[in-house]
Amino acid sequence: MRIAFTIPTLFGGGAERVVSIMASHWAAKGWDITVITYDDGSRPPSYDLDHRVKVLPLGVLSNSGGFVKGLKNNLTRIRRMRMSLLTIKPECVLSFMFPTHVIPLLAARCARLPVVIAERSYPPSIRFRRKAWYVLRALTIPFASRIVVQTCAMRDYYAPRSGQMPIIIPNPMSSELPEVSRDRKPSTNGTFFTVGRLAPEKRIDLLLRAFAKVCTHNEARLVILGEGPLRPDLERVAADLGISDRVNMPGRIKDPWDCPAAADIFVLSSEFEGFPNALVEAMACGLAVISFDCPAGPREIISDGVDGILVPPLDVEALAEKMEMLFRDREKRLALGLKATEVRERFAVENIMDRWEQVLAEIGKR
Repeated sequence: MRIAFTIPTLFGGGAERVVSIMASHWAAKGWDITVITYDDGSRPPSYDLDHRVKVLPLGVLSNSGGFVKGLKNNLTRIRRMRMSLLTIKPECVLSFMFPTHVIPLLAARCARLPVVIAERSYPPSIRFRRKAWYVLRALTIPFASRIVVQTCAMRDYYAPRSGQMPIIIPNPMSSELPEVSRDRKPSTNGTFFTVGRLAPEKRIDLLLRAFAKVCTHNEARLVILGEGPLRPDLERVAADLGISDRVNMPGRIKDPWDCPAAADIFVLSSEFEGFPNALVEAMACGLAVISFDCPAGPREIISDGVDGILVPPLDVEALAEKMEMLFRDREKRLALGLKATEVRERFAVENIMDRWEQVLAEIGKR
């Protein structure tokens, strides 16, 4: 089968990781896979791709300053996308990340090709986008052959706005995660660990404040993997709280799950999520996990008190309380971590990709 993915770039991020996993899986099956990006191809992908996956950069990732320039740039994007699709002749186009769905929807309509939209974010995250994209999405979303979302909350939001019932398919979990021994012993230090872009929606500042309450009378440490625009602000928060010597921020690491060998408590402090890959991967690696109960995402991954812990959104006191509890209770950490590894089966690549193939088969029948 011939499939074209479209995504702005392959430079880090959850959606980029998912595209890399999906594209590589199908390429390994002998499918003809092309990933069309908007950048100029000068940077390599952040995640490994099967050598048979073709990457086609369009070189149209420029800022649109003002209406006229924005219109011109987007017409250029649509034209180049259409030319690329006519050359590739895919049987289906899979579009990742709002608001750029608009580009392949219009380009593929001109080329008479089916498009599947893969919505990655729950609506609150879209508040940072320009409002004009809301109008463009409303006008073009009826052109989509199918809409795929990751959670029930996302399905319930998009159903009345799209004119069709979206299909729920969670993200596939990377098959390259390290194995977890059933005889694994809890570490003695209870180091806290998180992975994510240092951006406003991740609310690392709240994690720092909760950690400051926990580490006042013990030797707890916090490792924050990731990079982003808020690094100076977060370093300043840690300094103001007097915990800089307890917090390690080494930046972005390609294989973060090879890093926390001595850590076994993962904390997700996001204000909102689509489907947090880092949370699933932490559970797959046998870490006890604590997460804010976001409107979408964590609550459909964690069974509270069984394979992880959910706390009320943005509640620093509650987060600190649960962090303190797990820091003190090594056996609880171990029990949660071992149960959490069952996500390996729930979100295994083979299981998730079978569901995607059912969607493609349905479109093919049409």
